[in-house]
Amino acid sequence: MMVHRQLGLLILLGIALRWGALILHKRRNPAEIRTSVTGRIASLFHAGLYFVLLMLIFLGWGMTNAQGHVVTFLQWFPLPSFIDIDPDWADTLQEWHFWAGCLLFIMIFVHASAALFHHFFLRDQTLIVMWPGLRKKIHQK
Repeated sequence: MMVHRQLGLLILLGIALRWGALILHKRRNPAEIRTSVTGRIASLFHAGLYFVLLMLIFLGWGMTNAQGHVVTFLQWFPLPSFIDIDPDWADTLQEWHFWAGCLLFIMIFVHASAALFHHFFLRDQTLIVMWPGLRKKIHQK
């Protein structure tokens, strides 16, 4: 469980760094620039992915607090507890955490399937643009 918790916190840190970089560089996601219906759907889906991922992390954090454990980042920095010890509430949060994880896996599958659909059936640049190093090569042509 210690590794599981640390991975969740590292993902939370990664999200914060990504959002910070997007704000500092004022760079928009290509899916957000599109005004087409598929572009809007992609933007909503990406927002949903972030929402479910964040909910998964905070449900796990709250569940850990409700079980009476302190969440520590990299086992050095204790993080604040935002839920009091409550075994019943911990069980509820554990169930919600499980279902949020199931939903995240389904969303990841749908996201990957959509990217492959764009690449192999629509034959557009969506999948290629998603890879950081290839984006520059596409725009240089």
